[in-house]
Amino acid sequence: MPLFERIVILYGTETGNSQDLSKIIAWQLSRLQKKNGSDHQKTMMIQVMSCDDYPIKCLPDEKFILIICSTSGLGEAPLNMKLFWRFLMRKDLPNDSLDHLQFAVIGLGDSSYAKYNFVAKKLFKRLKLLGAKNLLDLFYQLIISETNLSKLTDDDESLIEPSINVIEFFDNVHGDDDDDSRLSLALENGYENHKYDQLNPFKARVLENRRITAEDHFQDVRLIELELDSTIQYSLTDVCVVYPENHQEQVDLFLNLFNSDEDDDDDDVDNKSGRNRLIADRLIRLKLNDHQYWIPQSSYYHHLIQQRNPCTIREIIRRYMDINSIPKRSFFDLFYRFSRDPLEREKLKRFSAGADLDELYDYVNRPKRTILEVMTDFPNTTPYVPFDYLFDLIPAMAWRSYSIASSPLCKPKSIQILYAVVEYRTRLKKPRLGQCTTWMQRQESNISSLNIFLRTSTFRLPNENDRPLIMIAAGTGVAPFRAFIHDRCERNIGHNYLFFGCRFSDKDYYLHDEWQPLIDRKLLTVFPAFSRENPDQKVYVQHIVWQQRDLVYRLFTENNGIILIAGKSKQYPELVRETLTDIFREKLTTIESNDRKDYFENLINKLESQKRIQFECW
Repeated sequence: MPLFERIVILYGTETGNSQDLSKIIAWQLSRLQKKNGSDHQKTMMIQVMSCDDYPIKCLPDEKFILIICSTSGLGEAPLNMKLFWRFLMRKDLPNDSLDHLQFAVIGLGDSSYAKYNFVAKKLFKRLKLLGAKNLLDLFYQLIISETNLSKLTDDDESLIEPSINVIEFFDNVHGDDDDDSRLSLALENGYENHKYDQLNPFKARVLENRRITAEDHFQDVRLIELELDSTIQYSLTDVCVVYPENHQEQVDLFLNLFNSDEDDDDDDVDNKSGRNRLIADRLIRLKLNDHQYWIPQSSYYHHLIQQRNPCTIREIIRRYMDINSIPKRSFFDLFYRFSRDPLEREKLKRFSAGADLDELYDYVNRPKRTILEVMTDFPNTTPYVPFDYLFDLIPAMAWRSYSIASSPLCKPKSIQILYAVVEYRTRLKKPRLGQCTTWMQRQESNISSLNIFLRTSTFRLPNENDRPLIMIAAGTGVAPFRAFIHDRCERNIGHNYLFFGCRFSDKDYYLHDEWQPLIDRKLLTVFPAFSRENPDQKVYVQHIVWQQRDLVYRLFTENNGIILIAGKSKQYPELVRETLTDIFREKLTTIESNDRKDYFENLINKLESQKRIQFECW
């Protein structure tokens, strides 16, 4: 008998690294079990899912859980871990409530961050306080050495873990896009179409998709308006979540990797060569292996199973497979095992084992090489990957979140999103394009539609209307503030103060034509910062906040104001946070403390916990 009949591996992640490590560990356990097991032994069930996918009611029945998590933002739990985190932090849980449980925690993070692995450390302590027993010491930034990893890998192809999928091909049936028939199949599968969420998005027709930056500006920033389903009512602080699709040209290229020009046989597998052919219009039905699986319950592949099953291979690649994502270690850990070329196999295996992390970084991460490009680079490996293993190999299309830039009071039947089309260059010849923003850019007004759903953001607005809002935004971070400003001004509520940072006053000063009428009505005050206007001095939004520190402090303390910060992460949120700390340090001169620096940092932390200061950065 195995040590445990069931092992649950939970992850909390923002970038996917914790999920990737979870998958690798699950595969290694599966291979070891296959290598060492025998027919009479009971197979251990291995399940991988995000923390919030895990049914918390099952916790009293678990014997062992491995949790792999990162830290989001300024010491917060990742988005797909928040419900799990909130439950474990409940004060009414008895101290012996988890004394039956054995656990291990692995924390992933960047040691340069101020709150390095804060979530993993706190989670470890909390589980111990609830009586759980740790099997391993807490790991920070787990490093699997080449020597240790080699013990868990094997050149024998028989040790490829079982596919999580069971594929049924329909030889004489071809697909169509009849949504009514798809709905019937979904209902047959027991799926209730009762609400819109990440596994049940709705089609929102594009009403407008216009550029709002100057034509000669390097970046295309757009305001897109989407028509809502008649049953949808959104809230002021909601976020719109978009599922993009792959461009048809990329889908065709992916299919061609499996279907050579000289191969005219219609069979899915060429028995002579062992190549796997993908017949684009062939219907397949997908079922999951119910004993071992590492596709999370929130994965878009479950939408395929529940609502588009059976489905054509072409639609699966176009809509569900994220072939433009950057491959992680787990990709190479499985991919190399199908190779028919010794040189390709050896190189891929080195990537898998992390034998030369610099080589892997230079090949994948530095140039942002996609899964499609990697599979193109290895023509003696890709065609031999069985179709069912593509679901293990390629992650499901990931949704992207965008703050809603419109007020339900002003636009009750539609929402607007402010987005910047991502395009940049690496050392590869072909420019890198943002999957979702490029997809949205191509959508035409009154013709196209996007698959979306709505969720709540982290922003919490005050119930008292007369409290000032001090909004600090960089770039498209102004999106939620546009919604707040429009809503309050529509209700004739003033005390709205916007600090906005961009590059130039005449190229990317988003929405400035909307601000002036509200400024004239004395409902809005705007403090812009143009970082490239003066080549001799770069002025950023935190500099303008510091210049207006007297006003900010008065609004915050005397008028009980709320400070909201939004924009792209990296250094921006921390620099704004430091500026706010400096303002309090300057104003509160009577504070006596042995360490004034710690006092004011703790003060900012306290104000954040009270939602007086709020960050929403990405």
